[in-house]
Amino acid sequence: MKQKKYDQALSRFDELLKVYPNYAEGYLQRGLALDKLKQYLQARSSLEQYVALRPNDASSHLRLGEVLFRMGQFDRAIKAFQRATSAGPQASQAFSQLGFTYYNLGQYKEAKNAFEEALALDPGEPSALLYLGIIYVDEGDKQHARTYLQKIPTSESQYPEAQYYLGYIYVSEGQFEKALPLLESVTRQRADFASAYYQLSLVYSRLNQASRAQEALRTFKHLKALERMQGQHAYYEDRALRPGPPRAQ
Repeated sequence: MKQKKYDQALSRFDELLKVYPNYAEGYLQRGLALDKLKQYLQARSSLEQYVALRPNDASSHLRLGEVLFRMGQFDRAIKAFQRATSAGPQASQAFSQLGFTYYNLGQYKEAKNAFEEALALDPGEPSALLYLGIIYVDEGDKQHARTYLQKIPTSESQYPEAQYYLGYIYVSEGQFEKALPLLESVTRQRADFASAYYQLSLVYSRLNQASRAQEALRTFKHLKALERMQGQHAYYEDRALRPGPPRAQ
């Protein structure tokens, strides 16, 4: 149903641009529709035309950067995101996307700087809070990780990763009662969040709930087998610029 909607929108914009070839908004909307259809090469071309017509529109560089990222053209994506950070209401989001691109490349110092810039503009920017938390978890700095992760509202179902990592921190500290509701919440929100089931199996085991521990471990193994069969992490298939499922610890 969604594909049909985007196909119809794409057809309308194609007709419109034949009549008005310099209509910038048409190229933007056409590019966004192509992006949704995962036709990234054409989406990039359309968004590049939009950028050419509106070079000072920071949002145009942001959208182009997102498509370049999805195409794996990370160096070009970084340049686009850097241009998008110059001004405008979406600057914090642009810094956050820039940070994620650096994170994806393993350039964690640059990623932290970009996420901190995002938070300077918008202290509640959830992606920046999440990734700073993840980076500090990876660095073994649980105190700083917790500080950032706890700032993401627990009602924000778009970011169950925050609850996962908080739960993981509590498990690593032996605070299993605190970890339990967080990890159970993650699995209610995302039934295919494999690593949450692994952590739950540890929690249930330590709380002497053997049958639940075994069930959680079976679910974890089943989900990991599905991931290997699919050759990708299906959980994030349609969520561009979001983290892959957290690693099983």
